[in-house]
Amino acid sequence: MAIIYLFNSKDYCIFVVKFISMEFVGRNEELNQINKLINSSKSELCAVLGRRRIGKTFFIEHAIKNHLFFRFTGKYESPVNIQLERFSAEIKTQLDLGYLPILESWFDAFNLLKNELKSSRKRKKKVIFLDEFPWMSTKNSYFVAAFADFWAWALLQKDILVIICGSAGSWMIKNIFKNRGSLYNRVTSRIELSPFSLEEVAQFLKAKQINYNTDAIIKLYMIMGGIPFYLDQLDTSESLDQAIDRLFFRNKAILNLEFNELFVSLFGSSNTYEQIVKILSEHTYGLDRNTISKLSKISSGGTLSNNIDELEAAGFITPYVPYGKSKRDIIYKLTDPYILFYLKYVQNTQVKTKNIWHYLTNTPSWHAWSGLAFENLCMLHMQEIKQQLGISGIFSTESAWRHKGDETMTGSQIDLLIDRSDKVINICEIKYAPGNYVMDKEYYTKLQTKIASFKYFSKTRKSIFVTFITPSGLFENKHSLEYIRNQVVISKIL
Repeated sequence: MAIIYLFNSKDYCIFVVKFISMEFVGRNEELNQINKLINSSKSELCAVLGRRRIGKTFFIEHAIKNHLFFRFTGKYESPVNIQLERFSAEIKTQLDLGYLPILESWFDAFNLLKNELKSSRKRKKKVIFLDEFPWMSTKNSYFVAAFADFWAWALLQKDILVIICGSAGSWMIKNIFKNRGSLYNRVTSRIELSPFSLEEVAQFLKAKQINYNTDAIIKLYMIMGGIPFYLDQLDTSESLDQAIDRLFFRNKAILNLEFNELFVSLFGSSNTYEQIVKILSEHTYGLDRNTISKLSKISSGGTLSNNIDELEAAGFITPYVPYGKSKRDIIYKLTDPYILFYLKYVQNTQVKTKNIWHYLTNTPSWHAWSGLAFENLCMLHMQEIKQQLGISGIFSTESAWRHKGDETMTGSQIDLLIDRSDKVINICEIKYAPGNYVMDKEYYTKLQTKIASFKYFSKTRKSIFVTFITPSGLFENKHSLEYIRNQVVISKIL
């Protein structure tokens, strides 16, 4: 991958090309899915989705490197004649045509590609990769109709794999998956690339020879999540604090500028989406749809539903059903680490000096926020937590619980319950601490009250297992030994 920097002055301009070498990490399940499509006995149409910077192109190039027949990348906000000129040049170069085709429409373009596929002597699956697919569909271009005609033909050939992808996830959902016309129900495989897990982040850093300790890797994930492009900006010569300062808090820092570009690339018109995530960032425990509508002043009809669906598809927000409630009571939480960090610390910070992040990490604000960020990290790794508890084979659901209390019993709040089909509930206490977490007498008493409150108001008959989730484990003392049934150590995921 190459990043091109353009420096302008009054008399000249300079292009500097920086090549970034990204090691391929993880994605084993998705690679297996692509391999199955390549080896299937019929033609396949695969849509690869994922937010900006997630590594869609990098993943696809790696997965199909020995099978590619033709590749084309759409050009942002370019009219149809420019798109077709580029398509003509690419097909001439890649398929070694002896002439430059003249294309007057996308129907011409796909007919040309169809003819080249017909004349190919390649016996194995022929892979067509159409990158930035939404950008090809410009106004009055009839691109979707032309592509649908091409796919209807390709489906009959049995030896073609078409992979489409693009960062404009809302366009893909609306025009491909919810298409009620010629593309209705035509996608045979859908791959959604998720951010790296903690384990994959550790593998990525190792491949880049960045030697962070486990505490630094956990902090890193709390700040920027598992987005490969963000992680690739780290430098071996910097500490984590130095890297965060450079990437977020310097003038024109790349991850400072990223926020606005992220929403525009995914959703086009970004105002309502940004408004929703900013409201959710101010309500840590989430909001229901009606409250989001009231605070954002967006009608609770189709517009809000589409906005929420698309934010969820992008991985920015996560729906949860509170314990003891039904799906009608669903709440939405902002769970994207990068967005949470940006809205909390970056958007309103005036850059006046270097090492500002080192200063911020020593404020009460950081200590409060880091607890919430660690809780969010844990919610993003529920499968790993269940595996460490030895319950991954037991059906279970996770939720939160809150009760205001009444005159007979004080209320309480539990951030994570794991409700299991084997008649056990894990009440999880999530605590962030750089070293072993120490349970003192005061906290021990509060925890007993919390459990009593939950049993009283929920009227559950299930067994209660108090479970601690920490970065490095609990310090053993009489309180922890007496009361804690299980613990999860997040550093063991690495």
